[in-house]
Amino acid sequence: MYYSDTIDVYDPVSHRILTEKKIVLPMSRSHHGAACGDNMCMFGGGLFRGHYTVNEYPLYLSRVDVLNIEKWREGSVDQMWSKQELKVPRHDVACAFHDHKICFAGGMSKDGKTSQLDCYFTLLGKWGAWQLSLARSHPIMLTFNTIFVIGGGLANGGTVDGGTMWQKEGQAMRTQRL
Repeated sequence: MYYSDTIDVYDPVSHRILTEKKIVLPMSRSHHGAACGDNMCMFGGGLFRGHYTVNEYPLYLSRVDVLNIEKWREGSVDQMWSKQELKVPRHDVACAFHDHKICFAGGMSKDGKTSQLDCYFTLLGKWGAWQLSLARSHPIMLTFNTIFVIGGGLANGGTVDGGTMWQKEGQAMRTQRL
């Protein structure tokens, strides 16, 4: 099994995959987060190695490959990619764009599940970093009005106070948290 570097672009107007302007990630990867906004697409974190073997396990990535949409449309292949870095190398990370920010939340790091939240401010070209209330991998991130909502995922203990979902589901007064 090999990790892919292929990016397909679907055109909803013509209902077809654009094949005349192929895009290839600078680094093949899997289990990463990605979002687009403000004329850029960011592909961050994930696993890299190409394949699983007895001696080689996948590498945790902090690398963020940034695609400049305007340069891609111009056909400037040598100028369309740049790199950024997440604070914590990780995979199974959530990602979303909203209000000039692309944020990467949670994930699995070498030290286990992480509560890291990295947000790239697209207009400023700078990063901000915060901590989620609970370390978790595989979270889901949505945007609503002016906020990011990060929910669920796999966590040690399941909830902020260390209880498990099996304990909580039977207790209607203690619902699962976002």
